[in-house]
Amino acid sequence: MATWPTTLPQCPILNGFSEQRQRNVVAFEPDVGPPKMRRRSTAVAVSTACAFRMSTTELAAFNTFYETTLSDGVLLFDWAHPITKVTYSWMFDAKEAPRIDRM
Repeated sequence: MATWPTTLPQCPILNGFSEQRQRNVVAFEPDVGPPKMRRRSTAVAVSTACAFRMSTTELAAFNTFYETTLSDGVLLFDWAHPITKVTYSWMFDAKEAPRIDRM
């Protein structure tokens, strides 16, 4: 398992981190009676967005990590949660590539 490189920033910029738990509920309405709901799974996905400030050297290291180490973002990597400091396995969103903005 790959790990977030120590050569990259370890903490997002101020106000550059957000997370939202995904709904973990299955619901349906039977022909008769109240709607029924149940928990989908004991594991819950969390969508996270991070923004980092990187130097040109750090950006090159990130691109290598994303493209080569993670095979264009399809492989998991370990990284310490920026708030709790607990290490989790993370993955990039399959529908979005990392966005680079010049600030």
